[in-house]
Amino acid sequence: MAEELTVIELVLGISLGVIAASFFSLGAIFQKKGVMDIPELQLSDAQSMKEMVKSRIWIIGLVLGVSGGPMYMLSQAYIGVTLAQPLMGTGMIFTVIAGIKLFQENLSTFEYLGIGVIIIAPILLALGNVTKVSINLLSIEFILGCLIYYIPCIIATVLCLIGAKKSEKLAVPFYALVSGIMFGMGAVSSQIGVEAIKLWQFPEILIGIIFLIGFAVGNAYGTLVIQLAFQKGKIITATPIQSAGNLILPIVGGVLIFNQIILVPIFFYFGVVLILAGNFMLVRVQAKIEEMSTSVEEIDEKKK
Repeated sequence: MAEELTVIELVLGISLGVIAASFFSLGAIFQKKGVMDIPELQLSDAQSMKEMVKSRIWIIGLVLGVSGGPMYMLSQAYIGVTLAQPLMGTGMIFTVIAGIKLFQENLSTFEYLGIGVIIIAPILLALGNVTKVSINLLSIEFILGCLIYYIPCIIATVLCLIGAKKSEKLAVPFYALVSGIMFGMGAVSSQIGVEAIKLWQFPEILIGIIFLIGFAVGNAYGTLVIQLAFQKGKIITATPIQSAGNLILPIVGGVLIFNQIILVPIFFYFGVVLILAGNFMLVRVQAKIEEMSTSVEEIDEKKK
């Protein structure tokens, strides 16, 4: 029988998830700024990868993102990926706060509404009453669940990469979708690693290490791909597409692989919709912040 989360688990898990989202969101902004100094980022070009690693701004963003990892995994340990991953959408609030503080960006009524929507969303997600993770890493059910989840994701990733190469006009949405899928797979892989760490016994811990490596590699690749999308097009186009895959796919994985049940789906799914809507309502601010920060850097360079 499915076991429900306690109030303490909900509070701790949601709080840690929101804090992790703030680190991830701010880290992404710094990483985006770092790649803008690279003339043409190529995923298969070792030189462009070296240039990116040399960027101090990009490294700061990487450190922020990595720092959010442990808090994200703790959030998963308390509430599971089905509930933890949608909370990553709250990170947009911290991006907007940074914009207001650093660039005195003014918000419209529509954008204040977007902030309010995102603030309300975690409450609705909690009211969705998602059950605890229930998994046996050595069971046939787990293996089948992983195959059903990962194989379509990998096929979709390959097709999108092929499509991005063949169509310059569709490259941005294709790359954004690839990034969302990679982060979605990474979230599920992280949860498997967390469950293995909880058990801390062989061979489960070996399985956990393999999936945690996949989590790290997948997220690193997803980060590179979304930065490529940002470089080729507008953030206002790429971010909503990436967010959809990043937030929705792990919910599927949570239900399919980890047997989490959403007992009050009307609240939960309304909360997910609000997260996505709020991110869409605030994406203009994120794009504006990056345009302004680029202008500031250009002015500083001219002064020198």
